[in-house]
Amino acid sequence: MGTPIAYLRKSRTFADRPGTVSHAQQEDAVRALAVRHGFELRADQILEDWGKSGGEGKERKRPESQRLKTAVEAGAVTDVFAFDQSRLTRSTREWAELAERCKARGVQVHPVNGGTKDFASADGRMTAGILAQIATAERERAVE
Repeated sequence: MGTPIAYLRKSRTFADRPGTVSHAQQEDAVRALAVRHGFELRADQILEDWGKSGGEGKERKRPESQRLKTAVEAGAVTDVFAFDQSRLTRSTREWAELAERCKARGVQVHPVNGGTKDFASADGRMTAGILAQIATAERERAVE
């Protein structure tokens, strides 16, 4: 059995806006997904940068994201869980770096929305890359 880690992030939250995914909703969904993959996440295996942007150039403002990348790089985890691929980052560059680290170490990335990312195949990497481009565009539109 491997070692899982989960990552939660939401740049801004608005209680009065429908469709906003709360912290509890993200955590519950990620925990349930981990259970479906045979893992029971402990509190210390859930990293979060709540209230922090996933945009490019803001990596230093997301210490738990840095901790996640370090754990992947060190081979300390086998599976990464997140609510959505865009919760991991909204930067195409950052996504490419994380994907390369995961590919090199055989780490599976499991977003609740979007299914497991398969870095072992060209089609899997292409699909994950396209989704990263979409997340980047959404971030750029929000800034415009």
